[in-house]
Amino acid sequence: MLLACQLKNGQPSSGEVSVSASAHIMERVENNILPLKKEGEIQEPQPQTVLNRMGEYGIHGVSIAVFDNNEIVWAKGYGVSDKSSEEAVDTTTVLQAASISKPVTSVGAFRLIEEGKMNLYEDVNLQLKRWQIPINGFTSEQKVTPARIMSHMSGLSTPGFVGYYQGAELPSLREIVEGGPLSNSDPIKVL
Repeated sequence: MLLACQLKNGQPSSGEVSVSASAHIMERVENNILPLKKEGEIQEPQPQTVLNRMGEYGIHGVSIAVFDNNEIVWAKGYGVSDKSSEEAVDTTTVLQAASISKPVTSVGAFRLIEEGKMNLYEDVNLQLKRWQIPINGFTSEQKVTPARIMSHMSGLSTPGFVGYYQGAELPSLREIVEGGPLSNSDPIKVL
């Protein structure tokens, strides 16, 4: 779950968050998750709790952290990290980040675009330094751009990454994108 907040009259806080503000954030996060409105649905969906949403989607463990001005203002774990051991999730439980990296990366990319350090419609191979998206018949006609990547229109082959078990020998970043022997994903290319 990704939550952005500003605490003081629309301005980021400049230090510690009060206990009452932290409690207010916790209340809003835990009890006011709005489901997406389904197509054709007339009535606005009612807010759900974290635990209700976890049950609805069969999620057995979640950790949530709320940041303000680059500081954690509130964090809590819910459920269990492993159904068989029933070990409770807390704020130190290591969980795979998965798709949460997409909006976080997009925020970073848009910051670079605002600063004029990256162009949303420019070939990403012009920016990549240590690795390049392999050129093929598709890329000769249509370049892979940040806009296409962020809108899932780039044609890149790898839809996601499984991750690695704690303690496993990890591939380098290059081995991951090229599908090296330690990588558990196929090489990235345009299909």
